[in-house]
Amino acid sequence: MTAIKHFAVMLCVFLLALATTQVTVASQDNKLTIGVVVPAPPKFVYKVWQPVADYLKATTGLDAEIKVIKGFDRIKHAVVNNEIDIFYADAYIFYLLSQQNLIEPVAQVENLRGNIMTRSAVFVHKSSGVKTLQDLKAKKVAFVNPTSLGGYVAPRALFHRNGINTNKDVEAVFTKNLASSLHKTLLQDVAAGSMCSLKFKLMSRKIEVGDLQTIALSDEYPENLIAAPRGIDQAKLQKVAEAFRSLDTNQQGQQVLKGMAPMKIKRFVAYDPMVLEVIRKLTVDAEI
Repeated sequence: MTAIKHFAVMLCVFLLALATTQVTVASQDNKLTIGVVVPAPPKFVYKVWQPVADYLKATTGLDAEIKVIKGFDRIKHAVVNNEIDIFYADAYIFYLLSQQNLIEPVAQVENLRGNIMTRSAVFVHKSSGVKTLQDLKAKKVAFVNPTSLGGYVAPRALFHRNGINTNKDVEAVFTKNLASSLHKTLLQDVAAGSMCSLKFKLMSRKIEVGDLQTIALSDEYPENLIAAPRGIDQAKLQKVAEAFRSLDTNQQGQQVLKGMAPMKIKRFVAYDPMVLEVIRKLTVDAEI
């Protein structure tokens, strides 16, 4: 009788543990961790992206949360170790991870001009005497960071196509954020800065840039994208992709998109595979 009671107790413990495990797995399946990889202060990122997480939770039932991630190595680590379900990042980061077959596309940004493509501007102080890219030889040029398509790869390609090697003909300075690039150029700590031309226009609403002028524009390149690590549950991914692409079709989603305007986001659209070839050509021109 004692043996039977002991077996019954052990069976109850086993069933309870099994049920707990099932609940835990279900809870994890319902979680959606969104990585955001941008050169902006975390406070600003949360202000823009928390409404997105709230919207996704309301429309998909997934428990969405935002995770700010800085740098290529950290986003790659998060992807490889399944620390995120999807992420929003620069198109060059998307390209690098795609080359390693680590991710798959979810959606891409259509900017405030209604285009999935944009250009970078190279700008200088009006009193600098710099009129062309050739005038920047042997001078300091501010770029954002090495994994920024608009803040480095596209303008670097522009320099190299004009016979200026950014490794030896100019002194490249990586500022790590857009505001620093503007301030350094305004103070003439550097001879020129570079960033997305649309972002330059948006930031001019907060920073007085009347003393700056654009001297050159890069070729077009794709705006930021949303991607997911390979192996993510496809039903879950499809649900999230549809939620992003339908943001502009309802009042609640339109309100969310309004709050994303500072990141030059008008809406999210279906992924266009041609972006990889556009970026590849830029890397060839930039000799990366």
